[in-house]
Amino acid sequence: MGTGGLRAKPNIVPGDGDPVAAALYLAIMRRDAVAVRKLLTSYTGDELSALISSATRHETGAYAWLRAEHGTMGDDPLALTLLGTVTVGYAWRIRTSMRAQYVSNRQFEGFHGALREAEQHLYRAAELDPDSAAPWAELVISGRGLQIGLEVIERRFEAAVQRCAHHRIAHQQMLQALCRKWSGSHARMHAFAAAAAAGPHSARLAHLVAIAHLEHWLDLEAGQARSSYIKQPAVRAQLREAADRSLFRSDYSYPRSPNSEANLFAMAFSLAGMRCEAKRAFKLTDGVVTTFPWQYINGRDPIAPYTFWRARAWLVRSA
Repeated sequence: MGTGGLRAKPNIVPGDGDPVAAALYLAIMRRDAVAVRKLLTSYTGDELSALISSATRHETGAYAWLRAEHGTMGDDPLALTLLGTVTVGYAWRIRTSMRAQYVSNRQFEGFHGALREAEQHLYRAAELDPDSAAPWAELVISGRGLQIGLEVIERRFEAAVQRCAHHRIAHQQMLQALCRKWSGSHARMHAFAAAAAAGPHSARLAHLVAIAHLEHWLDLEAGQARSSYIKQPAVRAQLREAADRSLFRSDYSYPRSPNSEANLFAMAFSLAGMRCEAKRAFKLTDGVVTTFPWQYINGRDPIAPYTFWRARAWLVRSA
């Protein structure tokens, strides 16, 4: 982590502050397949998934490049995993993050078509590399978009965690599938997050509690309903406990996206009125703004809500 703390200028950076993901992003920008492979071959499990996800999120041209290169990939599971992941991201850009009632039939057709294409690449990658969790984690996402049903999505999730028990993206995407806005309910979503936070990999997964509360908050009517929910004493206590299990631990080992959890808890604590905890989380972001979760407040300019709430947290004299 850097030393800028609350004085650092807010900025969105490729790789969300991870130097390896940033290097991967630049290699993809240069269309340097050799460099991409060299960077990725050292990683497995959730690190591989996190690297691919964070590096390609800001490079929207990767889909066209990799799709054009598909014929040269042969039976290369790593290349197929990368292509499948990028295709899932491309599909979601077609759909946009709007609620279903605001997505056109044409968008849905393109969305589903791209997801089916992604699944072909991901299933082939899983077949060629049976030990890899990365394809299965992405299949959780594509399955949610294709609305294949919770039972099938859960089987894909289990396939991912059998290969990497603490796989963060797989857990985060399973939680999304359990949201009320998709196939689940608030109760199932919170139960899943609480179980992960109390399990053997709590340091890596306790942040799911914060995601669940933000998803619940987002599902409520804007205004008093949201404010009343997120400021409940029980919710505040759960947020603090989750941060203590993960982000605020003295021996906490930052994941490949080193600023993601700090941004997540900074927003959750800010909305909950927990300014001391929010200030502590904002310090850990070092000015790096991650699109998630600030997009829930302002999808066009995530830096704006980050800046607003950080300024409010800064008014606290000590954290």
